Amino acid sequence: MSAVVHHGGVGTLAARLYAGKPTLIIPFLVDQPQWGEFIEERLLGPKPLSVFSFTKEAFEQRLDLLLTNPKYKENAKIIQNNLCNEKEGVELTIEAISKLVPTYIK
Repeated sequence: MSAVVHHGGVGTLAARLYAGKPTLIIPFLVDQPQWGEFIEERLLGPKPLSVFSFTKEAFEQRLDLLLTNPKYKENAKIIQNNLCNEKEGVELTIEAISKLVPTYIK
C-alpha cells in the first residue's frame, strides 16, 4: 500500500500514522476537517477534500499529489518512527506511580 484515503476519524488517522503512510482525508463531519488540516500542515498529505465539494477532477488531482510528492512519504515515516519509539501509556503510568509511592510510604 502506497497511501491511504479515508474520512479523517481519529482512530483511522492514528492507525495511518502508525503505519507510516501518506494520507488524503475526505472529511464530512465533526473533527474530521481539523484532522485534514493537521495532515496538510505537517506535509503528510495534500489539502483535504471535503465530501461536499468532491469532484472527480479534484480527487484525481489530490490523489496524484498524494502518490507523487516524496515529502509526504518521508514525513509519514518520521512520524511513524517517533510514535513507535514512544513509551506506552501503561508503562509511563507505572513509572509515575513507582516514583510517587515511596514519597507517601515512610
